[in-house]
Amino acid sequence: ALHDITDYGIRIYSTGNAAHIVGAAGWEIRVIDISGRTLFISKSDADEYEVKIPISGLYLIRVSDKHEVCSEKVIIK
Repeated sequence: ALHDITDYGIRIYSTGNAAHIVGAAGWEIRVIDISGRTLFISKSDADEYEVKIPISGLYLIRVSDKHEVCSEKVIIK
């Protein structure tokens, strides 16, 4: 089921060429480009996680655990 990310206290935002994921410790993080390709997968072990994205554009940041999937769009400049 796809839920609103704020329902879980997770916040995603971008600054420059990085996406920041806050409050997702223990969740899997995926960065997906506009064509649907997964560029990055990792499990967050920290409350604040930063992913550097070298190419500007629109990306989908998807966080999931065993039961829930949430996503948020970010623009990388």
